[in-house]
Amino acid sequence: MEAVPNGLEVFDLWLAAEATKADDPLKVESAAPYRAIWTAWLKKLPRAKSVSEEAACRSSAWTSATAADVARFVGPEKGQRSSHNTERQRSMVTRRRYFTLLDRIYSFAKNWVPSNPVAAVEKSETPIEVEQLGHVLATELWELLPAYFPAGDELVDVRDRAALALIYELALAPEEVRNLRTADLAYHGSSASGVSTPSAVSIVGKRANQSRTLQLELGARSALQAWLACRGTHCAQTNTEVEWLFFSIRGRQLSVPALFTLVSAVVLRASQDPAIKDRNLKPMRVGPQVLRNTAIVEMYRGGMRRADLVPYLGLKNEKGLDRLRLRKSTRP
Repeated sequence: MEAVPNGLEVFDLWLAAEATKADDPLKVESAAPYRAIWTAWLKKLPRAKSVSEEAACRSSAWTSATAADVARFVGPEKGQRSSHNTERQRSMVTRRRYFTLLDRIYSFAKNWVPSNPVAAVEKSETPIEVEQLGHVLATELWELLPAYFPAGDELVDVRDRAALALIYELALAPEEVRNLRTADLAYHGSSASGVSTPSAVSIVGKRANQSRTLQLELGARSALQAWLACRGTHCAQTNTEVEWLFFSIRGRQLSVPALFTLVSAVVLRASQDPAIKDRNLKPMRVGPQVLRNTAIVEMYRGGMRRADLVPYLGLKNEKGLDRLRLRKSTRP
């Protein structure tokens, strides 16, 4: 009889099988979120509570899981707290994602379990399938954002203004902004201060279609030029060299929380603008990805075709745009 793999081993076996599928294979480097969910599941199993987390993951407890265990794991627990929604529960989308992953792995592992516990979950406890649409800001709120970009001349203000401009004008993804290096900029001419004017930015992605060169709009050019001058002075004064285009005051790569906090603060301040405050345009979600989504929608409304957006945004195909439900503007 074939030996039963432990919790971690069965995930690796499932992942290997998924990676060899002819249709839409799952790449190993993209599996981290799935591994995190499965590991959390292994640690939540009743038998896992009496042993260490490491032992729980390397046990066969996963084979004796019940429908009740699954229902508890995918239930509406409290989700990640945020400054603008402190009572947030785990979303139905997240719960469905957990449910679907467990179902896929247990279906794969049918030779090692008496039955698939996910299939036995009562319909009333099964997370419903929700159409996943990208969050987008209202156009009226979007148009007000630049007025709420940091206006100061301090290092962090100038940096933040440039980072925001790249997302706002070029629809760069959060990781693309964070991973930019000074060597990724192209220049032409120079200003009166002697600082060359950036004209384009090259994005180096993990996939071939993600790598592209984008011409800078006027606002992004000006913001970047000011940041380059400011960062140059800072590096000279502190005798430091930093490869990242955007960095913290300690010279480290701009972090995920820092970028999220920056964008969220700007969006929330703008939503309280007197011109729109009474219109209830405060978004359900904020953050750099919401900013990118909105930039994409506004590009489409401005006349850019879906077929042109795909290479511009570094997408694989037009499916990457479906969740935004692009529609032309009906505004005059």
